[in-house]
Amino acid sequence: MRQLSGNISRSTHAGFLPTDAEKAEREKERGRALEREHVATGDIGFLHEALDAYDKAIQLDFCNHNAWANKAWSLWKLGERYRAEDLVGFAKLLRPDSRHVMDVEARMTDGKR
Repeated sequence: MRQLSGNISRSTHAGFLPTDAEKAEREKERGRALEREHVATGDIGFLHEALDAYDKAIQLDFCNHNAWANKAWSLWKLGERYRAEDLVGFAKLLRPDSRHVMDVEARMTDGKR
């Protein structure tokens, strides 16, 4: 988490980051739907597809804290605990007061999948 925070705080870019909040939100919701398919079927392929959707959402809106938290939750369910913890920590940096981010962190802390 510190490494991720440090890299971001040291990074600079020559121009503006492209954002499209509406498309990002659609991709995030597509990821959520894929996660629900995983729950219904047990097929982990849906989690990998959800991760792709969250990555697209983040590319479209880097500050979408919910996409970061959802990506963390999908990684957690795939057993990638440390990456998940880093990402949910980053989501907290983006939006410390987000109930959703706090909920994802609590589920991870409780060890739920």
